[in-house]
Amino acid sequence: MQNYIGILSDTHGSLDGRALSVFKDAKVSRIFHAGDIGPLSLLARLESIAPVTAVLGNNDFNLDGSGIPHRTLENICGVRIEIVHDIKRTTFDGAKDIVICGHTHRPVNVVEGLSNILVINPGSVTRPRVAEGPSVALLEISEGQKPSAQIIYLDQYEAALNSSHT
Repeated sequence: MQNYIGILSDTHGSLDGRALSVFKDAKVSRIFHAGDIGPLSLLARLESIAPVTAVLGNNDFNLDGSGIPHRTLENICGVRIEIVHDIKRTTFDGAKDIVICGHTHRPVNVVEGLSNILVINPGSVTRPRVAEGPSVALLEISEGQKPSAQIIYLDQYEAALNSSHT
C-alpha cells in the first residue's frame, strides 16, 4: 500500500492555498505539521484534506494546554517517524527511521550519514528563508520500499500548473 503524507511547518498563522492544492493533488492520506502553527483554525483547514498530526513550535506559546505535544512518534507501514519542531531536540538513534522538523524555514531532504535517518524539513509556507520561496514536502511510504521525500516549491508548482493549462 502506498501512502503520501503532506508535510509543512512554520505557517505562523497563515496558510498559502497552493500548499492545500499540492496536498489535494497528491491525495495525501495524512498531514504532518512540524510546529509554529498559529491558531488552531489553521489545523482545521488542513483537516479538511486529511487527518493532521502536529507538534508545537517555539512560537506556539498561545497553544500551550491545547494537547498538542512538542514531539511525537508515528508508525506508518512499519516506518517510525519522529516529528519535532527543532532538530536540536532529537537524537539520531535506532528508535526512528525519519525525523521531520521545521524551525529553520529552510527545506532539507537528506539522509543523515551515521544514523541513516531520513531528515525532512519542509521549509516554510509563509516565511521562507531561501530564494526558491515557500515550500512543503511530500513523503512517500510504500510497503516494503524505502521511504522517499520531495520538496515542493510552491512558486514552481504554480508555474508548472499554469504552463500545463496553456
